[in-house]
Amino acid sequence: MDTGALTPEGFAQFRRQPNHDQRHAVGVARDVQARLRDTSHADDPRWLSAALLHDVGKLDSRLGVYGRVVATVSGTLRTASAADAAKAVIGTSLDQATLKKAASAAQAIMSPAADARGPVEYRRHVGGIMVMRALQRAASRAK
Repeated sequence: MDTGALTPEGFAQFRRQPNHDQRHAVGVARDVQARLRDTSHADDPRWLSAALLHDVGKLDSRLGVYGRVVATVSGTLRTASAADAAKAVIGTSLDQATLKKAASAAQAIMSPAADARGPVEYRRHVGGIMVMRALQRAASRAK
């Protein structure tokens, strides 16, 4: 992948990303190149630059991979129903049954979009798993 589309400052930002985010950005850039091939935008380096830098805002979030996944999944939740999902865990011991109940409540209000990474059903299933893991992690940190 040619990173020559980046300014020196952009390249520095790109290199600050963890390796897995750099690999993801390169994959997105390749997809953008393929989609723009044979269009009037194919030679515009701004598209490649945007693809390579689309996730640099995550650098300052200080969230780990799971935290970022939960934040992304949370963006698909209907806010009014999220409070009801939270009630499934508040005041509990977070045992397996409670975690499954919380995951089910969260899955019921998720509205993920299907894309190249998977169909809606798969993304909803993974969202439930991420909710359970996030709750377990939060509980272990609270002890």
